[in-house]
Amino acid sequence: MGWCEDNIESAIRPAVVLLRENGFNTYSSCGHEMWICVDLWEAAEVDRLAELLIGAGYTDFGITYHLGVSPLPLGFLAPIQRRRAEVHFQRAVRRAILEGAL
Repeated sequence: MGWCEDNIESAIRPAVVLLRENGFNTYSSCGHEMWICVDLWEAAEVDRLAELLIGAGYTDFGITYHLGVSPLPLGFLAPIQRRRAEVHFQRAVRRAILEGAL
């Protein structure tokens, strides 16, 4: 088995693979609660994330966008911003994923 099969729960794996294959860095996910956390470089990536999921047939999900600013580290001229998004899949899409329809 590969890394993905060994570390990503099967219920959420297709969505995680889709995001990773399209350049999104996923760093956490849960197949029981059906969510994925994604690092973003800029706010515009939220639209690309949504369009990717819709294009792949996901229709019942929500995206929560977070912007955090870290304290100024030594040697840096500006605070570091951390952008991330959480994708939460709703029950209808959960059933489709579990039944193998998506």
